[in-house]
Amino acid sequence: MPLIGLTGRSGSGKTTATEAAKALGYLVLDCDRIYAEITSSVTPCLKAIGETFGEETVKDGRLNRSALREKVFSDPEAMNKLNALTARFMGEEIRSRIAASSASFVLLDAPTLFQSGLDTSCDLVIGVIAPEEDCILRITSRDGISEEDARRRLAQQPSADFFRTNCHACLENTESREVLYQKAYHLFSAIQKGEL
Repeated sequence: MPLIGLTGRSGSGKTTATEAAKALGYLVLDCDRIYAEITSSVTPCLKAIGETFGEETVKDGRLNRSALREKVFSDPEAMNKLNALTARFMGEEIRSRIAASSASFVLLDAPTLFQSGLDTSCDLVIGVIAPEEDCILRITSRDGISEEDARRRLAQQPSADFFRTNCHACLENTESREVLYQKAYHLFSAIQKGEL
């Protein structure tokens, strides 16, 4: 069963693209949601995070995101260690969900696909790209954060050119949501037909 990676910067339009894939019968695995699930209760992943980054990163059997963020965001080596650790547990969970599905195609929605190394498990990687100002508008509206915080978030993520260079194909989100949906539907349909 082909595994297609979907990635891109915050606010680029990945959610719209995943809706098109779902309409075509793809099994869509949301890595952000899976990550939240494997770190929201006492799990092997949460235990490993606490052991690696300190007991203060786990509070009342849940991930203490602010404490973990303080430890890794300004330390690239620590961030790499966290990505490697969580990628192992994410990989196990993803394989389990794929094995339990009868879908012919799987879409892995993963904003940090490259950083986690999950791109190496994908048959194809699709990037969603949008102008930075559009991303900022979507982030501030969706997440209720300031423009400054949205810019800071984007500054920590790969550039649009990174995705153009490293993805097999890109969906350029420069028009309406409906146009992006149609582009994504056409692209995922072409993948199903073996045209990409």
